[in-house]
Amino acid sequence: MKFDVFPYKGALPLRFDMSQASIRSVVNVEYEPFRRTDEQVVPADFFPQLGLFVYYDETEMPEAFEFATGNVELFIKGKNVLNLDRDAVLSLDPDIDFDEWEFTSNRLGLSGTWGEEGMTSALVFRRGYYESISE
Repeated sequence: MKFDVFPYKGALPLRFDMSQASIRSVVNVEYEPFRRTDEQVVPADFFPQLGLFVYYDETEMPEAFEFATGNVELFIKGKNVLNLDRDAVLSLDPDIDFDEWEFTSNRLGLSGTWGEEGMTSALVFRRGYYESISE
């Protein structure tokens, strides 16, 4: 399945203004609800066939879409994010925040992690996502 990142709007066809039921309908494959923490009010959804995680706020609206490498393509500015190396990611946003294994671009609403073999996941987040999880 193909997704297109539009900063702070979503990973189309998934949008941050969609309900949990709408997300599940659009993705249209089996999902497994789970809680990352005991404090999490609304369970997240994991779509194992796609390697897609959807995290919801307390109103059941999505706050982030996480894509593990696998059966998805995640594009931004015509590039498949999950296939990019560090230099290519830096070319998307010169102000990107990097460390050895992670990056965050507040301008693009995008973060990701690397492993020994390349990128392992990318997270498309809505405005204020990192502030809300650090509270």
